[in-house]
Amino acid sequence: MKVGNEKYGIRQECFCMVVESVVSSPIVISVPHDGLPNGALSGLLNTREKGLTLRDSNVWPLVRDILIGCPANAIRGMIPRGFVDYNRSYEHALEDTALRVPYETYHRNIECLLQTAIGSHGKEQCLLLDVHGFGDQPRYAPPEGYDIVLGTNNRSSIRYGEPDRNLAEFLASLGYRVFLPSERTIDSRPDALNGGFTTSRYSNLFGVNVIQIEIARKYRTKEGTALGKRLASDLAAFLSRK
Repeated sequence: MKVGNEKYGIRQECFCMVVESVVSSPIVISVPHDGLPNGALSGLLNTREKGLTLRDSNVWPLVRDILIGCPANAIRGMIPRGFVDYNRSYEHALEDTALRVPYETYHRNIECLLQTAIGSHGKEQCLLLDVHGFGDQPRYAPPEGYDIVLGTNNRSSIRYGEPDRNLAEFLASLGYRVFLPSERTIDSRPDALNGGFTTSRYSNLFGVNVIQIEIARKYRTKEGTALGKRLASDLAAFLSRK
């Protein structure tokens, strides 16, 4: 079943919410860690015993406001991270094999959205944004901390042009503190929040630009509602250039 309006069609498939723009868009946004809260299904499904299980709270409202501000496509994984981590390979994403279908449905829909975008706009114009939230600042953050951390596996997920640098420059011009990775890490250790399975998989599989966007907690709280709406509006303005 699909519902929607003159701008979007929205459907639910096996614990995945898929939002498709009526106006063709080269932008796909994925939200893997802000579905149902873990407690919603506790005791009903087998939890993961390994890996992070924290929810990236209130990432979806930001993405929703981006969609309101500019045409884009989005997918939101609804199974809580305590049971499925959509931003991991299948071998590490879940421990209850009964949850394989929701996991595969999420990634199949990303593939379908990207294939449609590529067919209409070409690989060079397409951009996948994998959106997350973070609490702890990177070890090398300035005293005031970062607002946004971009993850590109040290730019290996950037295939055409410089969308990561353009985004960082745009946000910095508006006063946001942004960490932009280069081809080399800050030091001998991996850069924090530098992209994960989704970033690597889809840049390699489709040859499109992929950026993981990590958003600081202050933009995702009740007290920071106005800040979050401003950030969503600014991100929509950038993406409208595509």
